[in-house]
Parts: sequence; C-alpha cells; structure tokens
Amino acid sequence: MALGREYFEPSDGERAFAETGRSGRSRAVQLLLIAEQLSRRDGDELPTGLREDAEALGTPELRRDGSDALRGEQRARAVAGTRLRSYDAGLASELWSAARAESDPGAAIDLLGLSLEDPSPYARLSAILGLLSLAPPDGSTSGVDGYLLARLFDEQYRAPNATGGLARDLFDLLNGPPGGDVPRIGAVPPAPLGSGPLSIGVHGTFSRYGTSRVAPSHKFYGYLGEEFSPDLFPDETRFFRWSGRYSRHDRSKGARDLPLWLHSVGGVGELDTVYAHSHGGNVALSAAADGVRINFLVLLSVPPIERSLAEWAAIKQNVGYAMSLRSKLDWVILSDLVAGRTRGARDLLAAERSAGLDFPPEADVHTTAPLGWFSHSSWLDKRVWQSTTIEAEVRNKYLLTHPGSP
Repeated sequence: MALGREYFEPSDGERAFAETGRSGRSRAVQLLLIAEQLSRRDGDELPTGLREDAEALGTPELRRDGSDALRGEQRARAVAGTRLRSYDAGLASELWSAARAESDPGAAIDLLGLSLEDPSPYARLSAILGLLSLAPPDGSTSGVDGYLLARLFDEQYRAPNATGGLARDLFDLLNGPPGGDVPRIGAVPPAPLGSGPLSIGVHGTFSRYGTSRVAPSHKFYGYLGEEFSPDLFPDETRFFRWSGRYSRHDRSKGARDLPLWLHSVGGVGELDTVYAHSHGGNVALSAAADGVRINFLVLLSVPPIERSLAEWAAIKQNVGYAMSLRSKLDWVILSDLVAGRTRGARDLLAAERSAGLDFPPEADVHTTAPLGWFSHSSWLDKRVWQSTTIEAEVRNKYLLTHPGSP
C-alpha cells in the first residue's frame, strides 16, 4: 500500500550525507543521535530502543574522550568554523565517516558545526540543539551559547511549517521562566450512578488550535469512534483542550484540568479509552497519577519522561491497560530528548527528563514498532493502522479491560 512521502525508509549515514537534496531527515536524526551520545554522562548507555534503532540506521558509536573544557573548545571551534564557509556535502560525508570508523567525538562535533548551514531545516535544527546540549555542565554561558540561541530563534522564521513551530517552542522552553507543577485539586469525585462510558482524544503540543487528528473535527477521530470507541466525545466545541505549550507547567495544568473538564461535561468520574498524542499522553499519564481512572490508554508517539516509582505505581493503579505506539527514531521525540540536555533546560526540567523512546516496565506499556521511520504523526493515519496488525491488537487489549464485551 502506498502511504505517501511521510512513510519513507531512511537513508544510512554515508548515503544521507552524500545526498544533500534527498535525505534531510535522515541527517537530522543522525545528528540528534550523535548529540545524545556526546551529552550523556560517562558510562550512561543509550536506552535500549534508541540503541537498537541507532544501530539499524548505522549511526556512529562514539567514545567520550577529553575534559569538558576540551570539548568546549572543540565546540567553539566547530561553530566558528562554520561561519567562515558554506555547507560542503563532501566534507560532511568525510566527517561522518571519520566519526563512524574511528568513534571520533571530535569529528562528530565538527560535523554538528558544519551542519548549522545544512540546506535541510530538519538538519539545521538538530545541529543547533546538539551543540547547545554540549554546553558546560557547570551552568556557565559563553558567546557560543548566545549565538546558538540566536540561530534557534531565527529558525522559527527560516524553517517552514511544523519545523519552524518546533524551533519556536524550543526557543521558548530554553528562554522562558522556570515552570513546574501546579497545585493539585485533590481526589477525583466518583462517577454518578447511571453515567455511561466516555472516551476522548488528547491533543499534543503542536495542535493547540484544534487542528489535532484526535479531535472530533478530524476524520481519524471518526475512524477511532467507528472501529473501537463508539462513546468518543462528539462535540468539537467542548472537547478537552489544554494550552499545548511546550512546558512542564502547562502539561501539569492540563493534567489538573482534566478532572474539572470531566465534571463540567456531566459529572463523569472516569474515562473509558483515551487516545493521546505526543505530550498529550503525558497530560493523560499525569492525570492518572493524580487519580483519574482510565480503563484503556493508547499513547500515540508520546515522549516518555522520567517519573518517580511512586508516580508510576499510581499510574499503574489508575490505568487498566496502556499501550504505546511509536515510530522508529521519531524526530520530534529525539529533539525533545536532546533539548532536555541543554544548559537552559536543566533547571526547568530537573524533575521531568525525557527518557528516550521506551516506557519503563513499571508503566505496564506494550510497545509496537510501527511502519516507517522518523514520523511524529504516522500513527494518526488509519491507513497505517489498517496496513499493520494494530487494529487487532487494540481490540485484544481493549478486551483485557472489558471482560465480557463482544
């Protein structure tokens, strides 16, 4: 089945850097994986799912050599060098090959610097985030950081559509005031007698204006209702919304507001099925940690974040069953992961670190590797569901939480 340009197979590293006009997203993901390795603590391995996908893509496996001061000098030279020359695909390919053959972090840092001028907006944004993630861990700032933040600001106007939107939200994240949890509202009131089941969608960060495919106005939402959840909330003017801003504070507020919304639409005390996309899944998970009962939770390309064991225990108690559907090396989730390692985000996100691609075992989450690579929205297309076994799997998992259902 032809599913369109979004569901292409990736180019390996050597071909991606040699084919400037065709493989921007492949280069972008390679750069994010390089930055993720360089910015991790000594001895801290990549998460399993991330490591397996990186190996399949042929990403260089890098040594972590040298002091932070030396690495800072390498970063400064790499950024300064790119201001003096235009992008050179042949040099980029040579640097990638050196990083791969010799596990050379110096060549990898030079590649990030050169990629600041990559013609692909995906690759440019990945290079900016990667270099920001290599800032000194002591919190000191330099002209390099200021330059990179200015480049990040520019990308929101230079890059098209969703890529520019991601650049804008990442810039706001790294330059906004610290934001943490919001006060909780206490226990969720029990459902009144006679109230029927209710299922909903929860939109992600980039769907704040009602454009989400898990909102009642979208045909994919209609497909979910027809095939799986006839009790999906139908009113597009009153469906649950949160701000969609890229901040822990806004996600915490969305989680707090969900039980208030349930009360406002009829005193419903629990949710039957929730289809949550991107960080909307973290809104739903946090609401479950605070006491909202969800019988069946379907996480669609949701960035896993680190949570305490107590929080995972509360989620497990309040969620009947959850499953997570993700793409291999989802570019948006990788950007979220690397952005969380930058100097500006360390204080903001100290209690909410991205954990890679896979949820921990405490979450009782079933992960299915989907069709295609890199996409953040492939699981919001019924053609993808119909071309895999996921329809049957969703029905089977639904029956686990609804014994006796036909």
